[in-house]
Amino acid sequence: STGLKIPMSFSQMPLLVGFIMMEVYTVFNFFRVLLDKDFGKTVKEKCSVGCIGCGLCQKACPFGAIEFENKIAKINYDKCVECMACVRKCPTKVIKGDISKKQKVTIEQELCVGCTICKKQCKFDAIQGELKDKHIVDETKCVGCHLCMQKCPKKAIKTI
Repeated sequence: STGLKIPMSFSQMPLLVGFIMMEVYTVFNFFRVLLDKDFGKTVKEKCSVGCIGCGLCQKACPFGAIEFENKIAKINYDKCVECMACVRKCPTKVIKGDISKKQKVTIEQELCVGCTICKKQCKFDAIQGELKDKHIVDETKCVGCHLCMQKCPKKAIKTI
């Protein structure tokens, strides 16, 4: 005989059937969640601080640090620079961060050579200036991610 043989006694049969039923139920629930158009509403009814899977945080993140798994936002900390864009956009406030502690930056004019490296790094369009001109930081747009500071070859960018 070429069929699959599972060494099992009749006393173990209910365990196997129970395991198979559990797996079928898990797969069913997984697809039910994926196909449920009212997922966010359902979560909101059950938990006031749960991720509703709206995707606003993912759209707000300029670094691609937010991914979704089973309609739940997950932060990829290898990509996250703690700019807090997701915190500002999350309608349920389930993503938390202390925005008040973020240190914005300024450019020391005597050190700036106008290379535009900092401007190219800024995902929030907070750095203004043209090539070979002194650059300035628009504090209303700066989120304190410090990418510009890390890339400045002249170390002209400081926290304020």
